Amino acid sequence: MSTGSRRFVSLSVHDFGGIRLVETELNPGGNVINGRNGSGKSSLLAAIATLLHGKKGAPEVPVRDGAERAEVVGVLDDGSKISVSQTAGGTFQLHLHDSIGHIVPAPLTVLERIRGAAGVDPVRLAWEDNPSDLILRLLDELLQARKIDLGVVDMLVGVVD
Repeated sequence: MSTGSRRFVSLSVHDFGGIRLVETELNPGGNVINGRNGSGKSSLLAAIATLLHGKKGAPEVPVRDGAERAEVVGVLDDGSKISVSQTAGGTFQLHLHDSIGHIVPAPLTVLERIRGAAGVDPVRLAWEDNPSDLILRLLDELLQARKIDLGVVDMLVGVVD
């Protein structure tokens, strides 16, 4: 399983937070989540955070009222699959399968490498009070680590400002 730049191509959320069932394909250029209050937008972001961070990213009570178990499955562009589930009793499970279905050992370590390769955690950005400040801090970190060119930073800072 490659841990280079990865992105989710599909997402399935079942009985998680306020969501009964959502199954969607994700676009590579970005995706917009909109809806009325109480329609599950925050629950969807929390589900993605749980996929990326395991139990640390999960809300305190992720199981939808009246359900026995919550489950979130994300398929990555290399065919690998991340799945998390939690029962109403609190039992949490995280599984990572490679593109041919084999269980990947130490899934949290692999997720950490995937998150690092992605650069910006989209869930962190979505919940940030001032996303421009976060973007500027991340650009500074990338510049200091020599992972981005100063010309690109100047161009992006112009967009953020």
